[in-house]
Amino acid sequence: MSVVLRRHAGASRPLTLALSLTVLTSMAACTSGDGSAEPEQAEQTLEGSVPESGWWCRVIERDLVESVAGDRTEQAREVLRQNDTDGFHCEVTVPDEEGGARTALTLAVAIDDQARAEELRAAAEEAGAEPGPDHLGESYVWPEGAVAIVPCAAPADHVRDDEQVTYVFSLLAEEPVDRPEELADPVRRSLIEADRAVGCSPSEASQEQGR
Repeated sequence: MSVVLRRHAGASRPLTLALSLTVLTSMAACTSGDGSAEPEQAEQTLEGSVPESGWWCRVIERDLVESVAGDRTEQAREVLRQNDTDGFHCEVTVPDEEGGARTALTLAVAIDDQARAEELRAAAEEAGAEPGPDHLGESYVWPEGAVAIVPCAAPADHVRDDEQVTYVFSLLAEEPVDRPEELADPVRRSLIEADRAVGCSPSEASQEQGR
């Protein structure tokens, strides 16, 4: 089952310092380099780039990219779609059969977006998702997605900067993966970064195990 990700039309406000250090612009490493890392065997010019760090969209391990891209891993690209005070949206794309590209993985953080939270709750219920680990708060894991819905402090300069707001962390796969728990790991890393930047509940940063 696929889930369509909505992006905020016209959201272009610059990031604040607190968030720029971690959850959002630290993820902007998602758009890496000058294109020099693009593999020679790419069959066509694709939007995006290959991360020099080895971490896709900042928090996705190469092993997961390999599992969803298969023999097209060397042609995979990451594309940053959104990075502002409303959230973060990064895609891992691979070539399709028609000479274009398809989205294999979508990592997103939606800030103060109750509609998105309800949308993903419904998607998880429809998919028969299992509850995620307790340290991710309200969370769901299934073969095509992992979601955590967590209260965090509003980012600086946000319209509601004096209270906690809902953050929706998600990683969605175009096709089911063999080990759904692998989708939860990037969600956990995204939550760690948000917790360090603004403070979330539960505090996942204190439970970090490795990256």
